[in-house]
Amino acid sequence: MKNISALLTTYKLIFIPFYILLLYGGRGVASFPVHAIETERTFEFKRIDISEGLSHNMVNTIYKDYRGFIWISTQLGLDRFDVVQVKPVPSLKDHSIFAVCETDSSGLWIATDKGLFRMNYIEEKTEPVPLSGKFPRLTALYPVSYDFLLAGSREGLYIKE
Repeated sequence: MKNISALLTTYKLIFIPFYILLLYGGRGVASFPVHAIETERTFEFKRIDISEGLSHNMVNTIYKDYRGFIWISTQLGLDRFDVVQVKPVPSLKDHSIFAVCETDSSGLWIATDKGLFRMNYIEEKTEPVPLSGKFPRLTALYPVSYDFLLAGSREGLYIKE
């Protein structure tokens, strides 16, 4: 009996303060004031611009592909960034790039002011892809699945099934 009494006393000492914390004002633990030690944090950023190979200083979007490469779309082209250097895609020079995405591991879909382009990873070549026989200015891409792509433009939504 002595052991049970000691166990209950220990139980009360441990769990009653916990329940008080949970029930305090019906608001839980967050209602108690917490005094944290404030520390000053600094964030350092390195700037990459045209002097380091970027196609244009105005960056529109950033996309990371399945291989780990980072694609930077700018007002005057698409650049591949491997965290060390910037490498432009020559065939998309002077194109405004608005979106980049993948639907599979063979290449990128690229939305530009001159239409949709597909870039093959192996050959690193781009080819224009007509949408309903036209090359409209595209502003958005969304990969729904492996073979299903949505492309947005000022003329509406294009669907590749």
